[in-house]
Amino acid sequence: MRKDYTRTTRLELVLLGFIQNKVELQALKRGMVRSNTRGAYKQDDDDEWTVAYPAVQQLAEAIEARRLELDKTSGFERLYARVTKPAFWWHDAALGRLKDYSATGCPASLCGRRSSVLPADPDPHRPVAGSIVKIAQSFGYQLVSIDLFRTRLATATKAQLREEVVVLRWPG
Repeated sequence: MRKDYTRTTRLELVLLGFIQNKVELQALKRGMVRSNTRGAYKQDDDDEWTVAYPAVQQLAEAIEARRLELDKTSGFERLYARVTKPAFWWHDAALGRLKDYSATGCPASLCGRRSSVLPADPDPHRPVAGSIVKIAQSFGYQLVSIDLFRTRLATATKAQLREEVVVLRWPG
């Protein structure tokens, strides 16, 4: 989620005719899931959609409190709490749309990684999957399981990060 896929596929985007210039690239980026500071724009308002989810608000508030405690003041660091929210909003939007196309009993899955965006966070392995489940349940989805997809080494903290798949069922 903190990856800018347009950076790794820029050549392909041009060669395959998806973009012709920087303006088209920027328009493409603005339409993508954005949960990193490089993809945040002043006019974005997708963080406001998470107001209905106290768990997401609490997470963003904890990240902001830790940023202030550490006296982190760069432009990127000031955006950490704000860019945490859109990731959950995108899950909300996807689940809301997906239910309209799902057959009764249809499974759905979403990935969640336990990792904070703020370096030196005292709790960098926050349970992202649990927040995704709460959002899904608010739409009427049923939790089937939370399965470990993989672990990977965090370069900054040397901790093993759990990347999990949330498996849901649409009951109809």
